[in-house]
Amino acid sequence: MPRANPVPHLMAKVIPARPPYPPEADIAPLSAWILRNFGRTLRGLERVSLKLVKQKYQVRISIESEVDSPLATIESLNRQFQLGEKEREAVD
Repeated sequence: MPRANPVPHLMAKVIPARPPYPPEADIAPLSAWILRNFGRTLRGLERVSLKLVKQKYQVRISIESEVDSPLATIESLNRQFQLGEKEREAVD
């Protein structure tokens, strides 16, 4: 039987049920733990940011590119992506 709400299950992988350090931890090891994970988080954000910049550039190129026959291009894309009749009408 499927779960009623998969979000708590998915979040368990992202956010631990309890912190990975004991609550009575000394401040020095806790600070070191935060700094180690902070760097990893920043690197992840940097990768996402670079991907977004690349996608923005690609979209700009796509928008600014001229085509000889827009309708023929749309038909070609419809075939390439195997769009059904409803999807083709939405695109037209």
